[in-house]
Order: sequence, then C-alpha cells, then structure tokens
Amino acid sequence: MTHTIIEILLGAVIVVGGTLAWWRGRASKRVKARLVREKQSAEAEIVRLKEETSQVEAHAEALAAAREDELAQSRQASESSYREALKTMSAGLQSATVKQIEHLERIEAQFGSDSEVWRHLRALMHREGQALRRQYSLSLFFGGTLGRRNEPAKVYDVVRSGVSMIVNYDRVQITNELPFLVKPGPFVPALSHVVAELLDNATTLSPPDTHVFVNFMKVTTGLTIVIDDAGVGMTEEERGRAARILKGEIPPHIEELAAAKLGFFAVGRLCERFNFIVDVTQTSPYGGVRAIVFVPDAMLQQGEVQPPAQPVPAPAPVASAQRTPSVLVGETRNGLPRRGGGSAAAPAASVPTQNPQRRPRLSALVEGTETGRASEGGEVL
Repeated sequence: MTHTIIEILLGAVIVVGGTLAWWRGRASKRVKARLVREKQSAEAEIVRLKEETSQVEAHAEALAAAREDELAQSRQASESSYREALKTMSAGLQSATVKQIEHLERIEAQFGSDSEVWRHLRALMHREGQALRRQYSLSLFFGGTLGRRNEPAKVYDVVRSGVSMIVNYDRVQITNELPFLVKPGPFVPALSHVVAELLDNATTLSPPDTHVFVNFMKVTTGLTIVIDDAGVGMTEEERGRAARILKGEIPPHIEELAAAKLGFFAVGRLCERFNFIVDVTQTSPYGGVRAIVFVPDAMLQQGEVQPPAQPVPAPAPVASAQRTPSVLVGETRNGLPRRGGGSAAAPAASVPTQNPQRRPRLSALVEGTETGRASEGGEVL
C-alpha cells in the first residue's frame, strides 16, 4: 500500500514538473516573441526618427544654403555698387590728375627757362605721375582699362616710361637693350604699367642703398623682362599667394583696398587680358625677388634701336632747410638722373636748362591713353 502511494506521488510530481516545464517554455516563448516585437518596433521607430532627422537636416541645410545665397547676392550687389562708385571716383581723380599734369606743362612752357622753377615743376610732375599710376591700378582693380597707343614704341622706352612712374626711379638700372618694338594698340600702356608696378614693389621692399636691375632677354616665343632686387624676398606662402593673384586665381575683393594690395591685382588683370606671363617665384642673384615678365611675339615687331637721347635731367626733390640737396647733372644712358654733390647755394648754371624739343614721356603716355579711349568710344579715366 505504501509503495503504491509513493508511486502515485512520484507520478504526480512528474506530471506537475512536466506541466510546469511546459508552461515555463510557453511563457519563455511568449516573452521572446514580445521582445522580438518590441525590438522590431524600436528599430522601426529608430528608422522613422532617422528619416525625420534627415529631413530636418536637409531642410536646415536648404535654409542655410538659401540664406548663404541671399547673403552672397546681397554682398555681390553691395560690392558691385561700391565698385561702380569707386570706379567713378577713380575716373574723376584720374581726370583731375591729368589736368594737373597738363597745367604743370603749360607752366613749364612759360617759365621753364628758369632752371630752379623747372626743377620744382619736374618734381611735381613726377609726383603726379606716381598718383596717376596708383589711380590706374585702382581702375584696373575695378575692371577699368588703360586705353591704347596708335604707334609702336621701343620696349626699352616702354620700360623707361614705367620707371618714370615710381618713387625710387633713381635706383633702377637698365643693363641692356634689344631691337624690338611693342606693336600699336593697348599693349604699350599695359606693359608700361606692369613694369611700373613690379619696379615699385622691387624698390619699396629692398634696402634704399641698393639697386634694382632690369635686363632684356630674347626667348623662342617672345621676349622677357627680368627685374632683380636685393630685398628680403618672400616666404613660400607669400610666393604662392602672389602667383595665384597674378594668374587670376584669387579674385580681387574690396577688403584688399584696406591693405593697399592693388599692384599685383592690377598686374594680374593685365596678364589675363593681354597674355602677359609674370613670375615672381624665383630668387634674384642678390638675395631678393626675381620678377620675370614674358611678352609674347604677337605683341612685338622688329625695330632699330636709336641712340639714347641727349642728357636731360629727370625730376629732382625740392630742397629743404634741413638737408643739403644734391644737384642733377644729367642722365645716365638708361635715362635715369645722375646726381652730383651740391648745396643749396649752387649756381643755376650747374643745372642743364630745359630742352624745349623734348616732350615729357609722362605727358605722351597720358595723351596716348586718352586718345585711345576716345577712339574706342570709351570712358576717359
């Protein structure tokens, strides 16, 4: 009897255990299924949230892009109006400067026989020439032009014209000359301005007791003008930026005016228009910068080199009470002034008188520029 009861109890335990195991397995499956459903729901929610986030981000990017476009258009419109206003102001300044030069020439024609008056007039005209060069650069910065010349000009004279429009013209030495002319058209004023800007940089950024040397060299497809200075040179970053400006890869912005960085931008504009190539990445033999201007054959023609003009003094600084001025005694072969040790009381006879038959290069350049613009129906800047 006892044995039978034990067997019954064991059977009951087995049945209850099996039932519990079955219910546990069933519950586990339900839990797993619920967890799977919750996971799938969570993943779907994540996907939905990601899509919404992407849509929000896309909308935000579209709004930002639209805002940037609006700002760019507003900036461009504002800069365009500033450019036009400054271009108009530059044209007015150029016109006033040209009239001032013409007025000084009339005074020179009337009173130039007095050597002292003549020296002062030439100094004033030289300063006006520097102002005119800067105004031309400003005009080029804003898309202006330099006009044209109806007659060819010797490359040597074009470079001398550029030399005459910088402050430290007496430090420039032209070492040779080649029998080539620059063809009629816009090339003469353009090349003269390119040379003037490069020479201005070379003389400004090199010690005042050093010279800047200009050399001509004929190459296969044109002619090069090599300018060597003895300055401190440029860093690799400065060389790279200058090269990009000269190639037109960096567009001019109004902000550049605050730093007076007009020169390279003006040269870059002229290079783009007339296919000049200007390189400033090399080092000169004197430790400074070597600037090379390549002038293609399309702008050149053969021409005989005339003998240098008779010595005529170039602009001289006005004497001051604190400094004993040097006296101009003539020109070098390169057309640059040669000074001798003088004093404030030096006799007037020691200074050559004006040659009435020689027309100032500066006024000839101005007249050619204005004539060219008038013939094109353009604005006389």
